[in-house]
Amino acid sequence: SSDVCSSDLTLAEQFNGHLLGEGTVSSVLSETRAGFDFGVVNVSGARPLMVTFQNENMVASSDGKVLATVPDLICAVDDEGVPVTNADIAEGMELAYVGFPADPAFRTSEAVALFSNLLSTLGHEEEFVPIEEAAT
Repeated sequence: SSDVCSSDLTLAEQFNGHLLGEGTVSSVLSETRAGFDFGVVNVSGARPLMVTFQNENMVASSDGKVLATVPDLICAVDDEGVPVTNADIAEGMELAYVGFPADPAFRTSEAVALFSNLLSTLGHEEEFVPIEEAAT
């Protein structure tokens, strides 16, 4: 497993973010339905993580603990801090996931309700917890 890359920490610190997980992609499950890419990426290593996506990353969890959900941002980056799209992620890649608080406009009760409806279609029924609380 990899060590925390300084670029990942710098990226997270520079933009008020959180290092959610990092390591080697151990599996990628993906399928296209109704024009959307649905899937799960599992990362193993020093900071294991499971990320569920529907085109975009929706939920990041580790050992059953949710660390981040939309509307907050969950981003995959390579060892140089360059973003990696879900379509480009493959088993064996070394990745880190960093998360960032959403703009306050996306955290209104109305916006969170819209995201909650979307998350429920992915089997995630938990109430939204801001990343600054969930990822600590």
